[in-house]
Amino acid sequence: MFLEYAGVKMETLTYDCNREAVYDDDGDTYLFHRWTINAEVVLGPDAGFVNYSTPPIAPNLKPLLDPWGREIRNIIQEERLQFPTSATTTDVNIRAHLMRPRQKLRFYEQSNLSNQNVIEYLLDLPREGDQCDCNAGPTPIAFNIRRIVGNARTIVANFQITAYERDGTYSKTDPSSVLLSNNWRETHELDADYFTTRVVEGVAHFDAAAIERLKLVIDGWRPNLAPKIPRGFRREAVTVALDEDHRRLHYSFVDVQQKATLIDGTGVGVTRAQVELQQMLTKEGDTFASILDTYSSVFEYRANRNFSREQADEDKSQQQGPGRRQRQRRRRLPPPNAPQNSNP
Repeated sequence: MFLEYAGVKMETLTYDCNREAVYDDDGDTYLFHRWTINAEVVLGPDAGFVNYSTPPIAPNLKPLLDPWGREIRNIIQEERLQFPTSATTTDVNIRAHLMRPRQKLRFYEQSNLSNQNVIEYLLDLPREGDQCDCNAGPTPIAFNIRRIVGNARTIVANFQITAYERDGTYSKTDPSSVLLSNNWRETHELDADYFTTRVVEGVAHFDAAAIERLKLVIDGWRPNLAPKIPRGFRREAVTVALDEDHRRLHYSFVDVQQKATLIDGTGVGVTRAQVELQQMLTKEGDTFASILDTYSSVFEYRANRNFSREQADEDKSQQQGPGRRQRQRRRRLPPPNAPQNSNP
């Protein structure tokens, strides 16, 4: 088996490969599985990190010059080998590559010994076009040198790395494919008048590879995560919190039942309605008193009118004189207990 990371090719002597399922915080929803590779590897000259510090000229030989002062390179100088760098420099160069996160990781074997181009991959992450795996990996754990052979041209080391792989993939045309899980809980609380307050709290996990590649803004996912408002309720509060890694979104929605439903249907765009109602009530005694007041006013008006007429008639008779006064015959009514006379 061969292990390649960040362009460094390593042949494995022994390896331990663990795969385990990863669930959400509640332990109910499967997210992805985690790879942990612990391998004893050999880095040979074909790894590409054997550097040289001196030019191909021996330090104890001076270059030959022609009559015009130009350098003449002889055969001895051409065949001199370059001096390799120290083991410390080689270690620094390799460690700088192998300890960087989110690099290309391949774990494979050459199934056909006669044709090295026939390769079977056990692990190939990140996937083509992605900048990381689904959990922002791969993540190197350790790189420990066991032994250096020769002039730092062969190194035996222990390399440990972790990577994450999800089942299936995501699509730009399918927004739900970037969502690994969405778990929530719903609680109802009744007040003193038996009106309901509904609280929905949840956590959504997103694919880190999809976020990086599609340049997603997780905060814009709130409309997709918000539950529908029940009929007769009003949304009182919305709380959204995004983790530092931008892969988990915590949300909370509070809906309160209203005492009256004024709008039929969904009521899109209406956030608040204000209604003012005025109502006047009168008691039975107040109504009777107002009737008496009206009758008293009418009676007083009629009495005043009759008095005015009598005064006008009396003034008119005084102006005519005593000789021309007309007698007014008055009929006296008998007492209530007097006997009635049948004769006229």
